[in-house]
Amino acid sequence: MGNGFVLPSLAGMLVDTAAGQQKGKLTGLWNFSLDTGFVLGPLMGGIIGQFFGIRAIFTFFGVVFLVIVALFLLLRKRDSG
Repeated sequence: MGNGFVLPSLAGMLVDTAAGQQKGKLTGLWNFSLDTGFVLGPLMGGIIGQFFGIRAIFTFFGVVFLVIVALFLLLRKRDSG
């Protein structure tokens, strides 16, 4: 139920902040990323949990999250000058 409220709002914010020519490209990338995460997340979580235990799932995805945030911050600083 939470996704029903949050995801459309985020998609709307993306469209509102994107430049004219970039709206379609960014919307497609957003939808691709979202759908890929919905498919690969549970699949990878199941595989990791099966072989390494339930705690390894949270450790693995926590590290992935931190790497993505670090990359975002680095790329954001580079783009802003």
